[in-house]
Amino acid sequence: MIEVKEIHPGSEIEFTESPEHFLVIATEVAKAMGWEVADVHYNSFIAYTSGYSGLPGEQVRVDIAGQSAVVSTEYATGYMADEEIRQANIYNFIQGIHAVKYYFSAEELELKYLQLKALPNFDPLAPPKPVVVDTRTPASLGSVRDYPVTASIIAINVLLFAIMVLMGADVLQPASGMMIDWGANFGLRTLDGEWWRLFTSCFLHFGVVHLLMNMYALVYAGLILEPQLGSKRVAVAYLLTGVVASLTSVWWHSWVVAAGASGAVFGLYGVVLALVTSGYMGQKLRKPMLMSIGFFVLYNLASGMNDGIDSAAHIGGLLSGIVIGYLYVYAERQPNSNRLLYPMLAVLTAVTLSLTAIAYNRIPNALAIYNKEMKTFSQNEVIAETAIQGTPIKTTSQKLKAIEQTSIPTWRQNAVLIESLGKLRFPEEIEKRNKLLGMYAALRIQSLEFEYKALKENTQQYAEPLASITRQMEQIKTSLQPE
Repeated sequence: MIEVKEIHPGSEIEFTESPEHFLVIATEVAKAMGWEVADVHYNSFIAYTSGYSGLPGEQVRVDIAGQSAVVSTEYATGYMADEEIRQANIYNFIQGIHAVKYYFSAEELELKYLQLKALPNFDPLAPPKPVVVDTRTPASLGSVRDYPVTASIIAINVLLFAIMVLMGADVLQPASGMMIDWGANFGLRTLDGEWWRLFTSCFLHFGVVHLLMNMYALVYAGLILEPQLGSKRVAVAYLLTGVVASLTSVWWHSWVVAAGASGAVFGLYGVVLALVTSGYMGQKLRKPMLMSIGFFVLYNLASGMNDGIDSAAHIGGLLSGIVIGYLYVYAERQPNSNRLLYPMLAVLTAVTLSLTAIAYNRIPNALAIYNKEMKTFSQNEVIAETAIQGTPIKTTSQKLKAIEQTSIPTWRQNAVLIESLGKLRFPEEIEKRNKLLGMYAALRIQSLEFEYKALKENTQQYAEPLASITRQMEQIKTSLQPE
């Protein structure tokens, strides 16, 4: 249930027409008065009057029950209307209904009702929810107490950054090591049991510029959503989309140190997109909101192609936000939605976190696997070399046995090991290194096979190919050396 302060009492109208015909008459009068009819449902509609003195207009709601209707008005932004203007709007609207209803025949009313039913936002099952739209200027946005969740999230982000700076972090570019210590999302640690980093990373930032940009975007999303959905839904959406964004990030590139509120902020923009595209916010707002939010999302996703921007987190947050937004809309349109708020949020949280836990346990810790396999690779290399060089070998047959039974099989294990790493996602530098190691293992096997043949056949005919292979291996060793 959207939390809306009731500013003015409603005015009741009794009628003798059918509710369907009265709905037609009322919407026709609203249009004739220059009002914009935004949402029409089988037993209610919402319209907007023109503004005055530079202020936005009123929101007029008509609710039909049986043979009577209640007309209520309020200023969606929280402005108090002039009582005379409010009364004049309701009076003129009611008088217009009494006058206009005699101009339509029953056939005309039935035809116009069919036209109303054909509107894309017409819902035959549920009445519209009151729409709260904040169009005030920044100077008149009111107290932060009107947006407690948005203000609290900003305060936590700013406070944590300030403490980090006091503890020695660079204001413009904190070191990655310090960010990891404070709870940034880093696959090697996150996927090694430190799952809480999926949450804490949503409140940390790589410098004051990063912080300010994310907080600016958060303010815009919060000012839209908190009046629409209430603080509890916004808080749940921020936290859940933030966790999903962090999980998407660590799945896509677990070797990157990631932090920032942008994944959760994109989640909130996803919720806004769901509200707009579902008709929840009204036809009047659909086009400007879609243009504004759509431009922000597309611009930031395009900018995310650059290095240093976590596009995976943005996409994960956006998509999860859209899903949560549609679930909110569906829940709002159910009977007794206000009583079901806490159960709905509890189920949503439980399902999201359960799915996150399942996905978390299925994501391979690529860096941990890589480090483990590189250790095995090095150990195998020592075993293979020791078998033919480190142990005193008196006879040719002993050396042939060592090559055949130990060295070649061990290097084949290394070749399979490197091939298995190809199934994981690594940074480009590691991918190149793995490719070189795979080539080296293959060449090492070839050289051992030639050496085995040369010993067994007691011939020098393999000297030239052995020398060529040795040169190639030396080149690879040089390439593998850090610059």
